Amino acid sequence: PLISQTIPDYRLQVVGRGDLSVFNEHQSRSVEFVGEVPELTPYIRQAKVGIAPALNGGGFRGKINQYAIFAVPVVASTIAAKGLAYQDGLDIFITNQPRLFAKRCIRLLQENELNQAMGQKAREKAFAQYTWESRIDVIKKIYHLEVG
Repeated sequence: PLISQTIPDYRLQVVGRGDLSVFNEHQSRSVEFVGEVPELTPYIRQAKVGIAPALNGGGFRGKINQYAIFAVPVVASTIAAKGLAYQDGLDIFITNQPRLFAKRCIRLLQENELNQAMGQKAREKAFAQYTWESRIDVIKKIYHLEVG
C-alpha cells in the first residue's frame, strides 16, 4: 500500500509457478497475479525493480541473479540474499522490515540514477561471481583438471 500511495501508477506483477488463485482477492489496479509464464525474460526486461521477499526456505536462490543479469536492481529479504555475494546498499538493497522494504522500492522507482547504478553494479557482480566462465578455475580445481 505504501508504494501505490506514493506512486499511483505503480504496477506490481507477480510472475511464477504455483497456484496464485489464493491471492485473487488482493488483485487490484496496482497488483496483477500473472502466474506461470513460458518465458520470464520479457517480464524481467520490462521491470524497473525486482523483489525477492522470501520469508523462509532454503535451497538455490536464483531470483536475484536473474534480475541482476538484466541490470534490474533488487530489494531482497535477508533469506533471499543469504549466501550470495551482493552487498546491501551497493548492488542490491537487503532488509526484513516491510516499511523499509517498500521505501527502498520507492527509491528505486523514483531515482533513475540510483536505479541504473545499482542495476549495473548487480549485473557486474552477477557476471563476476555467478556465470560458468567466472567459476571455471574453481570447477577445474574441484575435479583436479588443469587450471589455465
